[in-house]
Amino acid sequence: MQKLLGVSILLILFANVAAAQDVPATPQATTPAKDSADSSPQDTATRASISKTEISGGFTLHRYYEISGNTQTMLGGYADIEHNIIQRWLGAEIQVSGGYRNQGAPGKLGIYTVMAGPVFYPLGHRKVTVFGHILVGEGYYRNSIAASAGFPAQVNTRTSFAWTGGGGLDVNVTHHLAVRLAQFDYTQEKFFGGTIHESDTRISVGIVYHFGGR
Repeated sequence: MQKLLGVSILLILFANVAAAQDVPATPQATTPAKDSADSSPQDTATRASISKTEISGGFTLHRYYEISGNTQTMLGGYADIEHNIIQRWLGAEIQVSGGYRNQGAPGKLGIYTVMAGPVFYPLGHRKVTVFGHILVGEGYYRNSIAASAGFPAQVNTRTSFAWTGGGGLDVNVTHHLAVRLAQFDYTQEKFFGGTIHESDTRISVGIVYHFGGR
């Protein structure tokens, strides 16, 4: 968790410096009629207002690949907050995600991550916005086994460095609201030490709310 806090603090400091330097140029006199003529219908249809901050949350389907070779399909969700640093192309993101599965006798398994990092918009902010991100942080593993056949209940918990890379597609519905049509992520953790990592692929859908559009 200390690693995540350090990354978050650096991102916030960077965002504040960039925001302080983002001073709009001195406005020049323009002719309103000429500006209207210069705006093409295509730009109006494809461009979207750029929010300073956005929050998102939704449903996530996890495929967790254990070091034993077993695969667990887990249901869960995600929540994130993004702050735009460079007007159209770069932002900072903090994301919380988790998945859960009741395995029966082997226990109730949960995998959770808290991560932060940059988010990129290769085509800018548009009616349909494509994004990618690379996040690092901490993963949390918990497997709770109920008491059975004279054996006491057990709870096995572990933490590990985690990272994820992925991207997705947002479709604007209104000025403030968008639908996260799809988000795909590949995540690695190392809960059990050694040289082998556990991996986790995720598919998410959700809702995005924009603040402070410009």
